Amino acid sequence: MKKRALVTGAMGFVGSHWVDKLIREGYKVTGVDISEKMLAKAQHVEAENIKYIHIDKFDDLSQKIGEKFDIVIAAFTTCEIHDKKELEHFFQQAYGVLNPGGQFIILNVNWEVAHGKKFISYKLESYPNLQSETEVSVHLLGDEVITIKDMFWSNEKYTELFVTYGFKHVEIIEPIAEDNM
Repeated sequence: MKKRALVTGAMGFVGSHWVDKLIREGYKVTGVDISEKMLAKAQHVEAENIKYIHIDKFDDLSQKIGEKFDIVIAAFTTCEIHDKKELEHFFQQAYGVLNPGGQFIILNVNWEVAHGKKFISYKLESYPNLQSETEVSVHLLGDEVITIKDMFWSNEKYTELFVTYGFKHVEIIEPIAEDNM
């Protein structure tokens, strides 16, 4: 039986790369995203081990998707959640769709280390007194700079929610690219 993976933010840059990686590793992947436009583009790609589903942020994932997973990857999803209750709901939903012993992985920017730095495709605003539940700005670089607002959640907040919603093992690994500017 194939292992199953759920990727939230599946059509973003990082999420789509994880979808490809998991399929290559033999997973049957369900990609979810809140952007119907992005999902419509994805559904034109023929692939045997992937299905895409549109979700709203308050959907009950176990009802909407109707299956359990060995791994749930939140690809730059939690930074888009600007409300503590929504974040708690997201953790509860992730736990509810995991098989016993499954993994929940959050991929996100390490704001505590990287704020104020410039990278190849983006620059993170500087926040000298960064606190959890702070709205932060990311500047996407290109011909025209686009600024998006994300939410910073601390490692302590993530750890608290992992424990609250029943996850058995919590490990936070924060690789970061070298500052190249």
